[in-house]
Amino acid sequence: MKKHLPVTAVREGPSTIHRRDFLSGMLAPIILASRATGANGLMGKELAQDSAITELAGRLLGSRAESVRFESIEAANGRDVFEIETPGDRVVVRGNSPVSQARGLNHYLRNFCNAQVSWTGDQLELPERWPQVTGTVQEICQCQYRYYLNYCTFSYTMAFWEWPRWERELDWMALNGINLALASVIGQEAVWQNVLRRMGQPENEILAFVPGPSFTPFLQMGNLQGWGGPVSQSLIDSRVELQARILARMRELGIRPVLQGFYGIVPKTLKNHYPQAKIVSTGLWQGFERPDMLVPVDPLFAKMAGIWYEEQHKLFGDAVHFAGDPFHEGTAADIDLEEAGRAIHTAMQRAQPGAIWVLQAWQINPRKELLKGTVKEDTLILDLFGEVSPAFKDRNGFDGHPWVWCIVNGFGGRVGLYGQWQKIAENPIAARHWGRMSGIGTVMEGIIVDYPSYQLLYDMAWKNDPPDLNRWAGSYATDRYGSHNADTEKAWSVLKDSVYGVTSDHQEGPPESIFCARPDRNVVHVSTWSTIERKYDPAVLVEAWQLLLKAADTFANVPTFRYDLVDVTRQVLSNLGLWQYRKMVRALDGKDPGTIKRETRRFLQMILDQDRLLATQQEFLLGKWISAARGVGRTSADKDLLEQNARTVVSTWGPKIPAQTLHDYSNREWSGLLKSFYYKRWKMWIDAEIKVLRYGSTEPIDWFKWEDAWTHQRRPFPSSPAGDSVAMVRRIAQKYGGLVQQSTKGSQPEAT
Repeated sequence: MKKHLPVTAVREGPSTIHRRDFLSGMLAPIILASRATGANGLMGKELAQDSAITELAGRLLGSRAESVRFESIEAANGRDVFEIETPGDRVVVRGNSPVSQARGLNHYLRNFCNAQVSWTGDQLELPERWPQVTGTVQEICQCQYRYYLNYCTFSYTMAFWEWPRWERELDWMALNGINLALASVIGQEAVWQNVLRRMGQPENEILAFVPGPSFTPFLQMGNLQGWGGPVSQSLIDSRVELQARILARMRELGIRPVLQGFYGIVPKTLKNHYPQAKIVSTGLWQGFERPDMLVPVDPLFAKMAGIWYEEQHKLFGDAVHFAGDPFHEGTAADIDLEEAGRAIHTAMQRAQPGAIWVLQAWQINPRKELLKGTVKEDTLILDLFGEVSPAFKDRNGFDGHPWVWCIVNGFGGRVGLYGQWQKIAENPIAARHWGRMSGIGTVMEGIIVDYPSYQLLYDMAWKNDPPDLNRWAGSYATDRYGSHNADTEKAWSVLKDSVYGVTSDHQEGPPESIFCARPDRNVVHVSTWSTIERKYDPAVLVEAWQLLLKAADTFANVPTFRYDLVDVTRQVLSNLGLWQYRKMVRALDGKDPGTIKRETRRFLQMILDQDRLLATQQEFLLGKWISAARGVGRTSADKDLLEQNARTVVSTWGPKIPAQTLHDYSNREWSGLLKSFYYKRWKMWIDAEIKVLRYGSTEPIDWFKWEDAWTHQRRPFPSSPAGDSVAMVRRIAQKYGGLVQQSTKGSQPEAT
């Protein structure tokens, strides 16, 4: 198996990694060449791709991969295709690209070996002999694009990933048939730095413009500048290294990267250097002052766009797709939109003939007037919120522009069981008749949570008809845990009809946990645009929970089962917490000291028990998030800055500014966060409420002041799981089983 070029090998030459000549082109070509060069010393794309799929299988299957052979075939009438055969003791997977071959391998593992690879663990207990396929299995993809990632994913989940985690994710992407993915965030600090240097801006202005890693995506969307920074040169350089490796692997696997396009956002200080240029303010975003916009018809725009694409190419090589969303969640200022669209499109084409401009359909964008200035064949529109408020119907299929049906589902990376499976299974197929629908995609703000919804969507790319969701759910359970089991298959059928059976007209992600809310007597949401109300019967979820508990003896040692058991238990306890919160508020209204003491203690204890439960699974650890952030840093100052980024994004999000509505937007039911942040916040409020009852008044709590102080703390949290998941779930069931039954049998307190 071919070895990867060690990172240290690319450091030869420049005496320091931050030398501009190094950043301007040495790193990416070296890594690309290291993986694409054949024995004859010539660049060989086909050789690199053949090697890439073989190496993916080796990482996934170990020595079993030696009996898997990959072969290339032609596309099926221009469509991606895979075939599977099992001659003798071997598995042969054919495909027209490495992505098609990887999807074929995944299809075989899931459908013939009862196996699964997921964000929340793998189940790869394979049969001793490869199961036989009758004849040849063939599947043809029904859409051109299978798109992946949102700008926000790079904030709420990926901000602190390093190469090992990215390597795994890229494997997962290929296995799910993804062939187009956003890659416009990591390493962009260096692009901005090189561009703004050439535009004559001093280093202090450049570093004041670039945000920290948790917030860089929001600069790329034109929402803010500088927040979470300034970042160090060593951090900028390390992200260039990481991006070069990511892009090299994407290209080997046949996943097309979507790099960042230039659409005019500039530092607010640029107008001081170019007073004659037409540079306009774009207002505020959630209280943040946005970057300015260099009006695309101004002559300076073409010059700066040319520099942008040149510098990005030096660092990260060729691309066809470029993302850019003028006026994202904002106003268009005093700009002729059609002329702006034409100028942005022209600059992109001048830099990369045949380039495709990728735009997000979100709220009123992209505006029709902007699209008039483009060439339809050179655009691709992502209809982001397909599961709730698709834009393609109101926009007449985007009037002939190619577009992709997408789901968001996971806003803010918030934890919670939620999905609209019926819509995911039916609507992408129905949408194929609207205009130039060209694919499906997932544009979640955070991943890891609610894995099955995303697996279902990528399955739909290969289907002509919606699946029977009962059968799909049962098959999912079998693959996830490794064997047929009546209890687990019934549990997933119940989950399909409850947490994954939502069909509401509008809901931004899962219903939130009351534990994570800023305390109040009338909490209706945790983050500004979501809700704490469940649009399913909690009693039905309890049925699924009990079925999983019955299966615990059978699957106790299966990592994917343990994760699911904890996650469903977490949701049950979270639902119970909402019921208990309302009991607590009624007790406070009743003013009986004994009742208040009992109900408030029980509520606080639930938060602590939730913390202990989630401590048993690595996916729910605040300590893992913080240790990953600190691990990215090369100096103590970097580590502290990155930890503050990590703490801030899941709590206050931004500074204390007027109209700041983002606090708790990325709230998480995580062990460590529950105990150190949410529990203490609720305890402060309960103590204050009791003081009011006793003494008639108390000082109001400055929540932001307390929360902001927490973001500046630097104490470690456990980054490895502790305790036995199944044993902890059983203790939770024994302790709260009676209350759970009470809460779901007609004694639900009314919302206050």
